[in-house]
Amino acid sequence: MDSGGGPPDEEEKSMTTALFHGGIRTIPLTLLLALLLAACATPSPPSRFYRLTAEAPATERRSGLVIGVGPVLLAGYLDRPQMVTPVDGNRLRIDEFERWAGGLERNLAMVMAENLSRLLGTDAVVIQPWGSRLPLDYQVALEIRRLERDTDGQVRLLAQWRLFRGDGDRLVGIHRSEFSAPLSGTGYDAQAVAESRLLVPLAREIAAAIEEAEKAAR
Repeated sequence: MDSGGGPPDEEEKSMTTALFHGGIRTIPLTLLLALLLAACATPSPPSRFYRLTAEAPATERRSGLVIGVGPVLLAGYLDRPQMVTPVDGNRLRIDEFERWAGGLERNLAMVMAENLSRLLGTDAVVIQPWGSRLPLDYQVALEIRRLERDTDGQVRLLAQWRLFRGDGDRLVGIHRSEFSAPLSGTGYDAQAVAESRLLVPLAREIAAAIEEAEKAAR
């Protein structure tokens, strides 16, 4: 290193300065780049994916009803790929690596359609879009306002749903349903199982309303 006032030599060009414990030390540029690359190359935890499943028992009765499920709307905080759980009060935790497979909205619509198919004994339960040529007997519009695991170990579901005759031609009724159940385990696996089970009593209420509307129409 030149002690005079001349231009820096090659060694000085390859060094960078950094603050350390209030003093200054020099770190070789190649070492600094290596550290940065190592930090960027650190692997992220693997994502895990979950789904809801249809849990309603099948009836032995058969019917020719054609039913459309949709639209299905989710509360804004649920409308995301990540799993969401309350922490305390009004604070929520969004877990980046615990995710719904294929999207919660469509998964929920398909599960509700399958549950209604089993409870009403009809294969003709479809989800949106179903096309204008399909002659629906009833349409169910569903709004999920709450579907989550509480800090007290309960899973809760709050939904508003509307039942229409035909393809949204005439409103039969507007209903609000709320259910809760204890978790049977820990972790997101148990949460997905409990939430799947909570959709069964919701499907039962909708199926009962459809059967009541059918009786009234006779």
